[in-house]
Amino acid sequence: VDPECGSALKELENIYRAGADFAELSDILSRRAEIEHSMDVKRDLLGEVAHISLDNLEDSRAAIEAWKAILEFAGDDQEALEMLSGLYEMEEEWEEYINIQEQLVTVASPEDQIEIKHRIGDILVNKLEEGGRAIDVYQDVLDLDPANEEALDNLEQIYTDREEWASVQEILLRRLEGKDPLERIPIFFQLAELAANQENTEESLNYYHQVLDLEPTNLDAVGRLEWLLRESGKWYELVEVHRKHAEIKAADGDTTAEVEQLVAASAVWNDKLENPE
Repeated sequence: VDPECGSALKELENIYRAGADFAELSDILSRRAEIEHSMDVKRDLLGEVAHISLDNLEDSRAAIEAWKAILEFAGDDQEALEMLSGLYEMEEEWEEYINIQEQLVTVASPEDQIEIKHRIGDILVNKLEEGGRAIDVYQDVLDLDPANEEALDNLEQIYTDREEWASVQEILLRRLEGKDPLERIPIFFQLAELAANQENTEESLNYYHQVLDLEPTNLDAVGRLEWLLRESGKWYELVEVHRKHAEIKAADGDTTAEVEQLVAASAVWNDKLENPE
């Protein structure tokens, strides 16, 4: 058959279609697409080749090539992009998968862009182990949605894994924005612990004090303040925290614990302030 003879190819197509000879039908459709001048017709021919290749011939590679051929002249073809996305994921061709996701972003709504970028970030972190590249992706998400919790969670984890503590702190501070007062408390605890681990005692103390500004009876914050103040030799402040602790216990009706805290305050005063070593 003359490869340039469209009518002959069409006749062969009808024969192979009637006989359900999918391998030959796919070949004829591909040859028709090569000589077809109408982009719409060419697209439909290649789309059918892709479907036949995958559904009837179980040839995912041929399906990929057909969808890629469509993108060469119709780069925003939604079906081609989505089918390639699924095929590359199935074949675990992650760089190609990411490339298709990035093309999908260009034709997606802002809401869908966020979902797509999360998919890209997940592949970068969990399949390619490239947290550095994922950082840029999640930052893009925050440009679209500054309070996106999933992006903040992922960035915090990546920075923690990379021991980039200043960046972890930046993410935690960003989490504080827009939070109700009581929702800020666990974040202040994280910030305090992070500062303490970096031997930044003053900053850690400040965050615990901010917890007490929001919840004056928070005994976890009181206990951690007592420990930090003792370790750093801030005796006057330690006396005040013990007294505060005693007030909390008194309000709870726990006289025994109240007395214990007052005795502890007195001991610090006597041992460290009136009679320093």
